[in-house]
Amino acid sequence: MLKSEFSLMHFDSSALRVRAVAENGGWSLFAKGLPLVADGANFEQAVAEMIVIAP
Repeated sequence: MLKSEFSLMHFDSSALRVRAVAENGGWSLFAKGLPLVADGANFEQAVAEMIVIAP
């Protein structure tokens, strides 16, 4: 299992702390402190989904 942490910047410059986990042939992203989860077949798809659903 591969884990990583990074920040996605919101338009008002606030950072969304995200944990990325590679497992079962795909990627899952979890927003720390918020009920936001995104997944995809690859890392890029998971990030794209998180960007769409992030506040």
